[in-house]
Amino acid sequence: MAVGTQPSAETPVSTPPDAGTSNAELPSVEFPTAPGWTFHGPSSGLPQRVLGVTTDEGGNLWVAGGTEGLFVLRPGESRFRRFGLAEGLHPYGYLPGGADVPGPYHLEVLSVAGGGAGVVFVGYAGKPGCEDDWDGPNPDPSVYKSGDVDRVTLVGDSLEVVHYDLFSGPAVVAAETRGREKLCSVYRIAVDRAAGRAWFGANHGFAMGDARFSGAPACNGQLSCAGVLEHVHPAVNAWGDEGRTQYVLLTGDYRGIAVNPATHDAWFAGATRTTRFTWGSRGGMSRPEGAYWDAQLDTEATDWNRVDVWPDASPAPTPSERKDDLAFDASLADDGSLWIASAAWGMAHLSPDGKVLGTVQGGLVSPHASSVQVDVDGSVWAGARWGGGLSRLSGGGITHVDASVLGPELASLPVSGLHLQRTASGRRLIVAFDTSGTHAGAVGIYEGK
Repeated sequence: MAVGTQPSAETPVSTPPDAGTSNAELPSVEFPTAPGWTFHGPSSGLPQRVLGVTTDEGGNLWVAGGTEGLFVLRPGESRFRRFGLAEGLHPYGYLPGGADVPGPYHLEVLSVAGGGAGVVFVGYAGKPGCEDDWDGPNPDPSVYKSGDVDRVTLVGDSLEVVHYDLFSGPAVVAAETRGREKLCSVYRIAVDRAAGRAWFGANHGFAMGDARFSGAPACNGQLSCAGVLEHVHPAVNAWGDEGRTQYVLLTGDYRGIAVNPATHDAWFAGATRTTRFTWGSRGGMSRPEGAYWDAQLDTEATDWNRVDVWPDASPAPTPSERKDDLAFDASLADDGSLWIASAAWGMAHLSPDGKVLGTVQGGLVSPHASSVQVDVDGSVWAGARWGGGLSRLSGGGITHVDASVLGPELASLPVSGLHLQRTASGRRLIVAFDTSGTHAGAVGIYEGK
């Protein structure tokens, strides 16, 4: 895989997204009376699925609602408002010249990350096959242009929407002169307000956006106007079969992002490897584009910055030797160390330079973790991937928020996201409970100690 001073070409590798969401009406869970907790469900206007939660600096609570769209609860209000295609959401890129792609359009909100007051970054799912469609025999713009990211600003009861088209246009990548379209489903977003950057963790790799981008539908992926630099991944070559006769590129599903506010470097944890993207350390605040290419080399052209958190049996594993990390979330501690939640292996703790300090699986409410959040007191919350509730790691011990606190129905829901909102009086831990398939999702807000 060639790397250099601009994006690199690579062998297409497909990593399928989660199953699509459903609008089927499901019963609400019964909410408990639990000290320090308040809850919202469909009776508050929430969607059936709750795939992510965040707040902006104005105190608005945003929810990623899958195929039902984007939802917001304003301070002082008791009911969420819904936004979809009719309200201006734009889950697809543009054709050369700036025209919209032909429909039908696919709306599925996977991720949200708050910015300034009234501002939220919204990540979408692409249509099935979007990662490989551009390189296929019959490229379909309604497929390869689906997904990406919007920056949404709440203005009264309406939205202002700017779309980030996650691709490289003609002649941007030397080895792919007609352009490159690989990123479509955006699973996680992190915003570095001080640096003016937004980071997008997607299906095949990750990308950087200018958080103040004003939009350029006719840009056609040129570096001078796109508002995006894409893409990077800590990929490794592995054997595609047990006989070691063909290579595959292992990369995908960068669901864990954590930005260091002191250095402006960004951690990305994926399905197979984790990397510290050294954008800030490489001078990103003064030279955003040059630092991006330098940091790309640190991730893609070095061995030290491709962390195999739960190691494979060999450096170039066969399928049976692989132990995919399946990272689903990441959160940074005040000391610069990183916590990673794995849907397969529980939790891991990494040093600021990427060394694995330890892992935790036994003792968690579930050995499969989907979300993690470091609290203001240094304790670490872990949400269970397939139900069970939450665990809290503190002072060398683990406590549980399980069915004894949440009740059996709510505790059975997967924890799809955790968000820490700092307030004038302290903090609120906001928990996204996704549907279990038998009950609708919910949002829990914890203000206890």
